[in-house]
Amino acid sequence: MSVAAQNRQVVRHAYREVWRAINFAFKDDQHMIQSARVFARGQFREDPSTDPKNPLKTPGSAASEQGVEHALAVAQILRQNVVQGTADGNKPEVFKLNIHEETERGDNESIKLKTPLKGTSKSLPRCS
Repeated sequence: MSVAAQNRQVVRHAYREVWRAINFAFKDDQHMIQSARVFARGQFREDPSTDPKNPLKTPGSAASEQGVEHALAVAQILRQNVVQGTADGNKPEVFKLNIHEETERGDNESIKLKTPLKGTSKSLPRCS
């Protein structure tokens, strides 16, 4: 299989993951699903290196890899961090949250722990 064909396959996989994450995150909200799909499709088509329908001009390029990584990160955020709320019909000030098994849960104590983000820590000399 050529590099261009493999790259197209990876881009399609990322596109499908975003599509599935949209369906998962916005379940039962057809308007939001449709809007998110249109936005995702536009983002993929905006960059020729991530458009699954275009033959890739630079297969395996850094831009293509970054686009795929970004798409997979978006899919992960949609699955783990997006929670929809729906208003209760009887009490408009009460909302029911759609928290599912993949929703990332934490408490205030775990947020206070200082853990460096991957790839962001640097050792710098102290100023005197």
